[in-house]
Amino acid sequence: MSYTLTDGLTRQQIIDRLVADDIRLMHKASIENDFSFVAYRFEHGFPGYFNMIDDDLVAEWNEIKDDYDYFDQVYEVN
Repeated sequence: MSYTLTDGLTRQQIIDRLVADDIRLMHKASIENDFSFVAYRFEHGFPGYFNMIDDDLVAEWNEIKDDYDYFDQVYEVN
């Protein structure tokens, strides 16, 4: 069952946008041969957005949402 979490977005839509932002950051950094973002994820682990509780997803979304529409997307997000 799909339900809205915040800002008219479903849980899956938020996950898709967060993943897109992570990919954007990795792509941008890789152009500059900066792999610290990926290294940090490997070193400290990452539970995955799918495994997060709704409140944590909303918190992650709130960190990027104001600038999300201005990001250069690496791939299309619905």
